[in-house]
Amino acid sequence: MEFLFKHKRWLWPLIALVIIAPMTPWIDLKIEDFFYNRGNDPNTHFMTSPLIKLMYEKVVKIPTILAFLCLPLILFKKFRKPAQVIVLTMIVGNGLITEFILKDYWGRPRPKQIERYGGSQQYRPFWLPNFHPPEPSRGFVSSHVAAGFLFLTGVVLTQRYRSRTLFWASVLLSLIFGVGLSLTRMAQGGHFFSDCLVAGLIMWWTALMMNWLVYADEDLN
Repeated sequence: MEFLFKHKRWLWPLIALVIIAPMTPWIDLKIEDFFYNRGNDPNTHFMTSPLIKLMYEKVVKIPTILAFLCLPLILFKKFRKPAQVIVLTMIVGNGLITEFILKDYWGRPRPKQIERYGGSQQYRPFWLPNFHPPEPSRGFVSSHVAAGFLFLTGVVLTQRYRSRTLFWASVLLSLIFGVGLSLTRMAQGGHFFSDCLVAGLIMWWTALMMNWLVYADEDLN
């Protein structure tokens, strides 16, 4: 029990994912059914609107811009470590793990690629990879959503800086960007609920890991 509480920041989300995983096929398809049945895009038959296009094309760039703006802050001692956590979380979580490993090799089809929604593939739960898909299948996980959840780094850093303002601002921004981009990509038929859920968890775990690495010298003292 002591282990569970000592490591609750990374372990509890993992336990929650394991519990919810068997239900995600049902959740995935129910949500995509909702968007597909109300779709107005003549090409995909999913949903589109000026707001959805704005989120997909423009809003998603804001977390990346934030990470770039943190780069020069690394030169200043006062801001060096929190800036490093933010930049490394973006590079490792959104870049290396999400974009270059999972999306390229996991082989999960997007909603619009499965037969249920006019595609040619079968639905695959997120825990079942296909390393030889019949077509490029980059559904798992969502890089847009991962970028949106970059703001979870602020929640992680709150433990060190004891700032309620930082905590609530980070939670609010995570909801606006992370949840907002999740709804956007699901509405477009680009990702399932489980793709978005795991993308957020990857960014959370990456932020915890980068925080541990960057502040390791202080924690040992």
